[in-house]
Amino acid sequence: MGFHIEQSENPHEYKDQILRMWLEYLPGTPVERYNWLTLGNPAGRTRWFLALDDRSQELLGFITLMPRLFVLKGREVLFGIMGDFVVDKRHRGFGPGMQFPKYVLNNASELGFSLIYTIPYSSTIKNIERAGFNGKLHLRWLIRPLNLHRYVKSELAGYLLNFMAMVFDGVTHVLLLNPLTLRIFEFEEMETFGKEFDLFWERLKTCGYGVLAKRDASFLAWRYMDNPSMKFRVLVCRQRDSGNLLGYVIFSINDCKVDIYDVQFLQAKIKYLLIQRLIQIAKQRGCKALYILSSSRDDSLSGLRAFGFIASAEKHQLCYVALEPGLNLDSWRFFQCDRNE
Repeated sequence: MGFHIEQSENPHEYKDQILRMWLEYLPGTPVERYNWLTLGNPAGRTRWFLALDDRSQELLGFITLMPRLFVLKGREVLFGIMGDFVVDKRHRGFGPGMQFPKYVLNNASELGFSLIYTIPYSSTIKNIERAGFNGKLHLRWLIRPLNLHRYVKSELAGYLLNFMAMVFDGVTHVLLLNPLTLRIFEFEEMETFGKEFDLFWERLKTCGYGVLAKRDASFLAWRYMDNPSMKFRVLVCRQRDSGNLLGYVIFSINDCKVDIYDVQFLQAKIKYLLIQRLIQIAKQRGCKALYILSSSRDDSLSGLRAFGFIASAEKHQLCYVALEPGLNLDSWRFFQCDRNE
């Protein structure tokens, strides 16, 4: 069976087929994701690559390339997140599944992308590498159990980690309730992103954090508030006297688990205060653990391990191709929000 691949910014004529394939191969994907993914992204339109039967024009599979703006050394560059990789089970093997990644790479430069990345399933990594994805970024979950004994095999290790967590909880609890802290900082849960997030981003991008995705108010509103996949919450820390935003953490709560999608701060102490406040919220809502995705090239979260966060044995691999020569990716600050979900 012959096929060809077409590009589209809004493949509305194939929408019903796309939704049917999502239902079959990516169950749980809300139908509203189609409009969210296709329209509204402040970084630009998502590109759809469609594999079509030469005779019938039946949709055999598709893959998307979502634009994401990053800041490197003070300038904005356009990265593309390759995802939503779906191929009809009748046409896997040496058909569209083998051709999609290579086709995307062959066309990405013309579309203005400086880098393409994806987090493949373990079963597709070799195919992704053969297509030319030669860069690697190792990712691992950091887990903060609210009962550490359940997460460690050694009883002694469990007691030690519980002791460390108790010390951290006690110290930061005192810090949170310290009259001086209460006079200096205030915390608030929010569901919107106002102008203060634009001002915060202007300060954050000059902090020298390396490779960092753009996080202005328009992007945050689209990424989280407009996202139909789940409900997100925002915990902010402000300076009480000026009202200036000093940091925030974005999270969701599902099945008694807190997933931290993003945490940004101007000072390290704000990071610890935000995480501890989130731990308090998690305990109040009956949650069992906090999860945050950590990059091997980002040391901004390394201090969390000393305060009860455990590195998961399960590792994930981000594969990328730099299409622009000379990109320095040594300090890639990657979070779960930098995926295309």
